[in-house]
Amino acid sequence: MEKRIVELILGCAALTWGIWLLLPFTLFSSSPTFSVMGEIAPEWVWGLLMAGAGLQCIVGVLRHSYTMRRWSLAVMAALWLASWTAFLLGNWRSTTSVHYIWWFILCAYSYLRVSRNGVGQH
Repeated sequence: MEKRIVELILGCAALTWGIWLLLPFTLFSSSPTFSVMGEIAPEWVWGLLMAGAGLQCIVGVLRHSYTMRRWSLAVMAALWLASWTAFLLGNWRSTTSVHYIWWFILCAYSYLRVSRNGVGQH
C-alpha cells in the first residue's frame, strides 16, 4: 500500500472534487474562472466523470487491480488537463492556473509508473 499511497490520494482528490460538483450548488456561475468549463459541459457531467474516475482509482488500489488503476489514472489525467486548460482560458490569473497542472502531472506520472510498483497485472 505504501507504494500506491499517491494513487490513493489522487483518487480521493478526484472523488471529493467530483462530489463537490455534484452537490446542489451552482458553482460554475459563481466565478468567471468556470466559464469555459460550463461551455464544455454542465457541472454534473464534470462531477460524475471525476468522481467516477476517483472511485475507480480507489477501488483499483484496494483490489490491487492493474487495469482499473491504469484506466482511472488515464481518465483523471485527461480530466485534470482539461480542467486546467479551461481554468487557464477562463481566468489565467486564478490560483488554478498554477495549481491544477500538478494534478495532471501526478496522474500522468503515476500512470507511467503503475506497472513498476510491485503489483502484478490483474
